[in-house]
Amino acid sequence: MRRTFAYAAVTKDTRNADIGLFTDPSRLSPVNTAGRNHTVDIFAAAEHHFGQVQVEMTSRCNLRCRTCLYPTYARQWIPLDLNMAHFNRVLDVAPQCDAIHLQGWGESLLRDDIVHRIRDVTHARGQPTLGSNGTIMSAQLARGLVDGGLASMTFSLAGPDAHSNDRLRGSGTFAKAVAGIQTFIAQRSADKIPSVLINYLLTPYSYPRLPKALALASRLGVDTLVATHLVHAVTDDQKALSSCEESRQHAWVFFRSRCAVLWRKTQLILPDVRPSPIPVCMKNPIKIFRRRGWLRFPMRIFVPTHRSCSAG
Repeated sequence: MRRTFAYAAVTKDTRNADIGLFTDPSRLSPVNTAGRNHTVDIFAAAEHHFGQVQVEMTSRCNLRCRTCLYPTYARQWIPLDLNMAHFNRVLDVAPQCDAIHLQGWGESLLRDDIVHRIRDVTHARGQPTLGSNGTIMSAQLARGLVDGGLASMTFSLAGPDAHSNDRLRGSGTFAKAVAGIQTFIAQRSADKIPSVLINYLLTPYSYPRLPKALALASRLGVDTLVATHLVHAVTDDQKALSSCEESRQHAWVFFRSRCAVLWRKTQLILPDVRPSPIPVCMKNPIKIFRRRGWLRFPMRIFVPTHRSCSAG
């Protein structure tokens, strides 16, 4: 079976949120199979196997982070949940995917039915994973996610302490996120299932504090700390936050962090520091690039979030 990755398929429709995804082939993303680029509708591509499909369950969020597009485009933003008609189509291809990751611009845990949707993916013979800012995690919710068959849980932090995190995400968010991580870990099984990760946002302030973040993750019992760059920077403030120029200081921070892994219980995944734009596919007809080493999800399905765009 061929392994196919669709790097980015973002569908937004401002006229009718219930219009089926990918009904127009021209709006599908390019994929690469054995060096050949072509367009694939994942809902009709039974012969393909996908890595990770990312599905945005909602564009609603309880935070207004400085690093997010939500507050930047607040007037155009459409708070909306992915409807079941679309979600059921994802379930149809769940067995063909290594994982179904339920996360987008919104906070997935705001959906009252998120535990049921995790169970749906599990029952469809898929591997459900989830991402959250962690601020609204509860013991009951954590228990439901674990019992529902969640394969991994990812929390997001923008710093290793309240001073660094809260300046970007709002007062009190660090304490709530840490409490959420502790609550979830307390509910998982003794064999550490599901796995727990922290996505640690690298900014000029948080970068030098990476060893402190690793120590925090280890104390909390987190399995993996994933250092990430700010991907979507549209304002001057966000561009400044995404700037992490390579330097001797940063090299030393990476070296210290790698050494610390030897006595910590937490795995560390580091991105490349030096920016190197590469195309998302070999043909790249509309000149879309990503930065080498930046984490990406092979396929994204987004609900409508922005009023001024008809398709992404």
